[in-house]
Amino acid sequence: MKTKFLTVSGLLLLQLVSSVSFAWSDVFRNECDLGEVKAFVSTVQPNSEKWAKADGHVIELMSNVTLFSLYGNKFGGDGVRTFAFPLIKDVTVDSLTFSYYVCTKGIFPTTTGASSPISFIKQYPLGMRYDLNYFRALNDQSGLADEYSEYGQAIFDDLKFEARGGSEGVRFPHVILPAGTENNDDGHSKLYNYVVVGGEWPSSEANCEKGEVLFGLWKHGAPGNTREFVPSTPITASLADGQLRTAPRIFICQ
Repeated sequence: MKTKFLTVSGLLLLQLVSSVSFAWSDVFRNECDLGEVKAFVSTVQPNSEKWAKADGHVIELMSNVTLFSLYGNKFGGDGVRTFAFPLIKDVTVDSLTFSYYVCTKGIFPTTTGASSPISFIKQYPLGMRYDLNYFRALNDQSGLADEYSEYGQAIFDDLKFEARGGSEGVRFPHVILPAGTENNDDGHSKLYNYVVVGGEWPSSEANCEKGEVLFGLWKHGAPGNTREFVPSTPITASLADGQLRTAPRIFICQ
């Protein structure tokens, strides 16, 4: 048993090192972070080499030990030979249905925003430990605009406020995106929302593929390769003081 454990551990370490090296050498082509969850328009089938449906299915551990290093058997499987994907239900907003997929081959989550667009939102089925210079959890916290200058330039003015001493502050509001944020009785997975505060400035084009759905606190024009979808009922974005702020926008990649 000990020998078997060492063998699996060794293979895991080898694949982790290989994935990290590959990611940094080709960061812009592999724009998704391993293990993150993204919504796609349900009529579009994303690249199957990089995305797998977040439908709770179980796979062999050795088929993706790098992803297992992030997920473990949190969502199912025995944690020895198998592990499972999170289960996230499809969501219909007005007449548009979103399906959720897991990034199975991409950048191993690191401390850098790299090709991630500033003020746009990343979703994970588990809590991540990110460098606060690049990502912040959307959990009703705030910071000084001087520390997050690009984020401050990207977001709507109602997410800014006057901090103590006359400095400008910026908010990281609690956001409830389609699919919700809490575990449901039927076993669907919780999603954690993070906003990019250090990365690309998405003024011309967003780094995404056809049918991918982007959620953002971005106040400027839609990136050139997207169209904005405006639902009849805005997505919720609220703060601890009970005031509703500008709702996140939805962009669909063309």
